[in-house]
Parts: sequence; structure tokens; C-alpha cells
Amino acid sequence: MVPENEDSILQDEIEIEEIPNLTYSLDKDKKQIAGEIDDLEAIKQTVFLMLNIERMDYEIYSDDFGVEFDELIGEPIPYVLSELKRRIIECLTYDDRIEDVNDFEFEVAGGSVHATFCVYTIFGKFESEVDIDV
Repeated sequence: MVPENEDSILQDEIEIEEIPNLTYSLDKDKKQIAGEIDDLEAIKQTVFLMLNIERMDYEIYSDDFGVEFDELIGEPIPYVLSELKRRIIECLTYDDRIEDVNDFEFEVAGGSVHATFCVYTIFGKFESEVDIDV
């Protein structure tokens, strides 16, 4: 039981402050940091990183960051397509700025799959893609 007191800190309003979305911009072509980005551009960069980092391969990232594509190598294409959608959604919705991932389209060519999909965020939506060799 919490004691009742008019001066109690439990009675004070708590103000929740949103953490800034500002991050360094990665220049993929030059392979260097080039300034800063915010909002939708920052999320696009995060999506790129999450889909290109295999989960639990690098100690610098938490165990929840990244995707698990390596386990799909050698599996039948119908299985890969169903798992690919689930794994991409699971990977990206870990970020609380991403509200939904849908409108998937897959193109299979030989031993690779090209996936395109729409990412819905708190800052707007954008199309993303990823290529997976299976």
C-alpha cells in the first residue's frame, strides 16, 4: 500500500520525452560517414542496415538487430518465399518507429530472390528491397 501524501512524487505528472532520431549518414558508395540524417531518411538507413546484417553475427549489435537469411540457403523456393516475408517483418518491426511492412513482391531468378515491399513508419512510408542468395 502506497502512503497518501499531497506532496508525493507519485502524484506529479511525468513528461515523456521522445529520443531524437538524428544519426550519422552512411555514404554506401564511398563507404564513409557523410553528415547527419533524421526522420524518414534515418529509418531508411536503419532498414538497409537491418536487412544486410545477419542477426547475432556481430557483437556490436544486440541479439535482436538484423535478419536471419543464412538459414534459408539450400531450402526449397516456396519455403524461402514464405519465410522471407515473415523474417523481414519480424526484423523490421523490432524498431518501434516502423508501424507495418507489407505489399511484398518476389522475383525468383536462379538461386536468388529479389524482394520488394512497403515500409510504413511514423514519418511516412517508403519502398524497400533486398536480394537474397539461396
